[in-house]
Amino acid sequence: MIYTVHITMFAYSPHDVASKIVDIGNICKSFGVKKIAVSSILPRKDQECQKRINETNTYLKDMCGFYDFSFIDNNNITEHYLHHDELHLNKVGSFLLGQSFVKSFNENF
Repeated sequence: MIYTVHITMFAYSPHDVASKIVDIGNICKSFGVKKIAVSSILPRKDQECQKRINETNTYLKDMCGFYDFSFIDNNNITEHYLHHDELHLNKVGSFLLGQSFVKSFNENF
């Protein structure tokens, strides 16, 4: 079974966002979930926002290694794959994200 969690990151520091995501993974493990995969936060066009995303993703990757979670690095998805609203993925971006999930699933589960 696969679960998806979506959180907003602007009320917290990059470290706190990463910690909260990892906390959710640890809660899942406490309920018997054997494998956890965490997807990196996707890009934004806003440079200040992107800086925070990069910091958060660095923390996430490190924490996933520490807790033995799979980390899905979506660095192949750039701001060019955002829809015109500059928030959501366009069709190609959605396809790339799906490919990242399938690749992670095949390699880790």
